[in-house]
Amino acid sequence: MSGRRRPSVRRGRRAVRIGLRRALIALACIAPGPVFGQGGVHVVEPGDTLYELASRYDTTVTALRETNALVGDVLRVGTRLELPGPAGWSWRTVPNDVSWPELARDLELPETLLRDANPQLTRPGGAEVRVPPGEGPLATPRDGEDLIAFAARLGVPPGTLAVRNGLEPPYPVEAGVPLLVPIADRAPVGLGGAVDASLDVSVGSPIDSPIAPATVSHAELRIPALASLAEILERRPLTPPDDDFAWPLAGAPRITSRFGWRNVSVGGNRYHVGLDLGAPTGTPVLAVLDGTVLRAGWFGAYGYAVYVGHADGFETRYAHLSSIAVEPGQRVSRGTALGRVGSTGASTGPHLHFEVRQAGRALDPLGVLPDRARGASTSR
Repeated sequence: MSGRRRPSVRRGRRAVRIGLRRALIALACIAPGPVFGQGGVHVVEPGDTLYELASRYDTTVTALRETNALVGDVLRVGTRLELPGPAGWSWRTVPNDVSWPELARDLELPETLLRDANPQLTRPGGAEVRVPPGEGPLATPRDGEDLIAFAARLGVPPGTLAVRNGLEPPYPVEAGVPLLVPIADRAPVGLGGAVDASLDVSVGSPIDSPIAPATVSHAELRIPALASLAEILERRPLTPPDDDFAWPLAGAPRITSRFGWRNVSVGGNRYHVGLDLGAPTGTPVLAVLDGTVLRAGWFGAYGYAVYVGHADGFETRYAHLSSIAVEPGQRVSRGTALGRVGSTGASTGPHLHFEVRQAGRALDPLGVLPDRARGASTSR
């Protein structure tokens, strides 16, 4: 009796092993991992901070706050955070014993597409695999090409190309890294007959032969593309990179003292080298630009203050804080909370004293901050 049951038991165990293996593949390959620019969900773990999560998922603290309607910077363990960003290319860590056919089946994508999207890999097992956001032909950017030149060579609208691949400002393309081509939208963009609109490309195959001759330079490709930009965008505008200064306080600013000479003397000083913004104690103070914290602590008349260094010799200062949330050497993104509004040091009431300097020279902050309803100044 026991001998007759043994094959049935073995078959049952084998079925269990196969089921577990498929479940592991599905979890490893389909569940969202650290995806760049795609979105997804992150469950807060002990030690997680908004700053660290923004860096890990290639987004900003401000975007995380707005997407999840967060108030303050404290994260509760176990909270599910939605990660901002459109659907785009993602990375998946594949278990060691998974083959291309198994991966393709579990991701529900053509095997040839996955192979061609990862030309550097002979097998997916134990590797990080690039997963496209959908099916379609692939094309590979050349050295020196940006989105406009790449789209012009393919004869597709750059806006459609960006949307198809989930690209965000400043719309990076990398030489040798394939992207999906929106083949239905391909059309000549005025290259004087250089575009071959009849090129037949099978799904999942990289476009090896260039649509424009190899002798056409990057600059020459950009000229007709930019000249016909309004037509080739097809109402899908490319947003310019949003990397300028932002205001250090959220909401409409309330300016209480402007840059320059003023009637009010504070600590014997009548020349004001910054901009005072009135706000309640405890209001978050935000970095106006990406940079590195240079100094943070108590600085005499400034009270508690934070100095941040930026590119091109810019430095911003945030003074009279009630508390500080960063430390020297820390990298911060635009929108990162540096501390909170207070009235420490030589201050007449709760407000933020904000300075902009370049090469050590104080500049009028209103000259670099974006236009807003600037409110009324109560002193000069």
